Amino acid sequence: MAKREAYWDEDQGVVKWTALVRERHRISGNRYLAALWLGEWIDFMRLWSIQHRAAYEQMKKTGVLCANEGYLFCEEDFRFAYDWMSEQLGMRIGEAPNGVRYPIWAWYQWEGKRQRLDMRHHRRWGEKGTPIVLLTVNVPDTLVLLSDFDLWHCVLSCAPVDCTEDGESFFSEQQIRKSWERIFEWDRIWHPDESPKTTQAVFWELREEWVEKAEFFVSG
Repeated sequence: MAKREAYWDEDQGVVKWTALVRERHRISGNRYLAALWLGEWIDFMRLWSIQHRAAYEQMKKTGVLCANEGYLFCEEDFRFAYDWMSEQLGMRIGEAPNGVRYPIWAWYQWEGKRQRLDMRHHRRWGEKGTPIVLLTVNVPDTLVLLSDFDLWHCVLSCAPVDCTEDGESFFSEQQIRKSWERIFEWDRIWHPDESPKTTQAVFWELREEWVEKAEFFVSG
């Protein structure tokens, strides 16, 4: 069994804990398991994710939740954007597990606030009447890719991310796609209207032991 010592780092917004694993060797190429085995210090990032309740119940049986391509909350016209995000996650964080094409989506902050989502405004998720669950999770920060949610809509719209004060423009498809990478500068990029930032998070898989709390709702 693992011996864990944890505390909440308010400044960084992450759970920090150590883990010394005394079980027999069971590393399978996963950086998280490898870090546990080696007794390395792991920083955990608190996130909030809305999932189908059926997917959550399945995770309780298998111990791991991965995105099911058949239940993606996106229209076919936007599939290219999700493919692009998967590509970026693979390059910046690490390749997807076998058989996984798309990441898990979650929230790091909503309108500048690092706190639980207000489900009075977030229950319109998926088809009306669908059982859903709000998960408060703590994911190793080395496995998470953060990006600006508002600027993510530039990717969805095939538009350039242009947040420069001098109104710099992009014309070629290559320049437009390159500009999309600015969404990952979520903590530095300038917003013309200076509105509170909403930051989204993606990661390849969610492990049951990372779930801090599960709250159940029905999509409205």
